[in-house]
Amino acid sequence: MLAAVRSSGLAQRAFVRTSRGAACSGGADPRVSPALIHSQKIRPRYFSTEPPAEGDRAEDAVRVLLEELGEDPSREGLLKTPKRYAKAMKFFTQGYTQDLKVVLNNAIFTEDSDEMVMLRNIDIFSMCEHHLVPFYGRAHIAYLPRGKVVGLSKLVRVAELFSRRLQVQERLTKQIATALNDSLEPHGVGVVIECVHLCMAMRGVQKPHSTTITSCMLGDFKTDARTRNEFLHLVRSAPLSHVGSSAGQGLSEAVGHGGSRIFESDGVHLERTSQG
Repeated sequence: MLAAVRSSGLAQRAFVRTSRGAACSGGADPRVSPALIHSQKIRPRYFSTEPPAEGDRAEDAVRVLLEELGEDPSREGLLKTPKRYAKAMKFFTQGYTQDLKVVLNNAIFTEDSDEMVMLRNIDIFSMCEHHLVPFYGRAHIAYLPRGKVVGLSKLVRVAELFSRRLQVQERLTKQIATALNDSLEPHGVGVVIECVHLCMAMRGVQKPHSTTITSCMLGDFKTDARTRNEFLHLVRSAPLSHVGSSAGQGLSEAVGHGGSRIFESDGVHLERTSQG
């Protein structure tokens, strides 16, 4: 039986993990009942000579995590939790399996227009790659066409493609702007994202009312102050009550050291943002 377990590196590690209390130290693991181990009610698939399927590996990892937290994965309320969590994480990170060209779906059209196109208040949900907890808020996307426009829903789908990944907000902002800039070849692209991060709301500094604002300006949005100010004026007029209590209502821009932009809301410094 031990030889069978050794046929899989994952199985071997799992076997040592679950039985180290009894087999290695001579005592029982205080978090895992020996009876459950011997009856194979905990992770029975580890004792199979067949390599685990990809879905099984994710579920097994969740079971190990539950045990490390001092929980019993075999109790009624947690029996299906590993499967649910693995399925949820695949949904939260589905952007990894999506392709930008497929998402745009040839919805780029020739149009004699060079005036700003803006879509405000795009709800986004993402996962902080540092703590694997959500951050959420709204994105505002604008571009100056250069003879080509894109279907409005595609702006939402591009934001979804990059937000449904393990992310940091700074990178997410730039990825959205760069993708649209490369696909549409416009005169410029501007993206502003405002989010609440649960990694600093429910842990760490525990400031649930803090709002992080990031921006990326490309082309005319970066070089032409009038274009940028028009965009930021439209952002300021967007209702943002669900992101922060009054964030964005008094949004103003200042230039910091090295040309970086600093946004302030109602006189309160919010965030230094990266440039495109």
